[in-house]
Amino acid sequence: MASRHLDLAARWLRSRGRGYYTIGSSGQESNAAVATALRPTDPALLHYRSGGFFLARAQQVDGGLTRGIRDVLLGLVAATDEPISGGRHKVFGRADLSIIPQTSTIASHLPRAVGVAFSTDRARKLRVPCHWPDDAVTVCSFGDASVNHSTAVGALNTAMHTAYQGMPIESR
Repeated sequence: MASRHLDLAARWLRSRGRGYYTIGSSGQESNAAVATALRPTDPALLHYRSGGFFLARAQQVDGGLTRGIRDVLLGLVAATDEPISGGRHKVFGRADLSIIPQTSTIASHLPRAVGVAFSTDRARKLRVPCHWPDDAVTVCSFGDASVNHSTAVGALNTAMHTAYQGMPIESR
């Protein structure tokens, strides 16, 4: 619900010349269920329409939903104290939520997600320190247009090939 209200706030702010980003997360609310099913320590690389995931994850840590809403609103108005991009672009990310920020280039975060999943497993096997838990699940959300980009095809192919080779990177 909060994600949908932020979409409405974005349009309201834009209509008054105070907001700069109106692409919302409406229709993608099921991402919130994914966030709820995972732990706040599982790394996530989010699509720009994954507001539901971001807010659901924010509810799982100190500061909660209020801080998550504040972060999104600061991004909508391009505020310099917006915590991820300093107001340059609305992007989801926050270290304490294990949400890794990415560029807005379509599908550019998919190869990075494969790398995070691979390196987490490799660190566990080599017994070297890793930022993520040994049994971390790396999640990556993306839109339907992303599937047609070469970076997405390459990332999905890599994930499937490593799974075929017996490595625990799976595309579902």
